[in-house]
Amino acid sequence: MKTIIIIRTDNKIEELNINIKIKNILSILEKNSTNKGNGKIKLVDSVKNIKFYGWTSGHTVNKHILPNKKVKLYGDLFVLNINRNILNYTIAEYGELHYLLTSKDNENENSDNILLDYDTNEY
Repeated sequence: MKTIIIIRTDNKIEELNINIKIKNILSILEKNSTNKGNGKIKLVDSVKNIKFYGWTSGHTVNKHILPNKKVKLYGDLFVLNINRNILNYTIAEYGELHYLLTSKDNENENSDNILLDYDTNEY
């Protein structure tokens, strides 16, 4: 089981504990989505080893703003930590990354200080 993040269209953020591997990542994410966009789910952005999966067309807009791109998203958005394998990634870790990348005061200076390949279940 791995902890990943799902961001719903109403901007509600949840942690999902699911069995997922890189080889079946797209099908598992799509199965765990309750609000899908049009077509197949795909990689829509990444920041180092943090990967964002979602839809770029559909009917229900996802209001979450990605830290790296200004892309209009639809349906659920998934956030995963992938460094050779899928690692656990919590809401708190994503919140810190998102804040550092979107904060005008920090101008991305501190984003490299986050341990992006940190697996929280290793302790």
